Amino acid sequence: MDPRKHEKQIFESDMLRRRAKKHGGEKEAGLEVDLSDGKGLLVKKIIRPGNGQLIPLNSKAFVHYTGMFEDTKVFDTSLNSGKPFSFNLGIHEVILGWDVAV
Repeated sequence: MDPRKHEKQIFESDMLRRRAKKHGGEKEAGLEVDLSDGKGLLVKKIIRPGNGQLIPLNSKAFVHYTGMFEDTKVFDTSLNSGKPFSFNLGIHEVILGWDVAV
């Protein structure tokens, strides 16, 4: 099966949309939210709280990111450039975890 097609099927599933709603719009800065059911594989940190609403699909998102190995060694970050990374949400321009976490 084509991995992109598989990601699309997962993203469009009701289960994933429920999970996104459950974790969308946190109100507390500094909160870390594990989106991988406690496995620590996909964690987002709330820098600036949202308004409780999900971002509409195909909206332009601007994010800073830091990619780390399990031993916390950083392998990539947008913070060094000082410019956030941008992508259109939910249309598979990035890995599925980003579409879900944002």
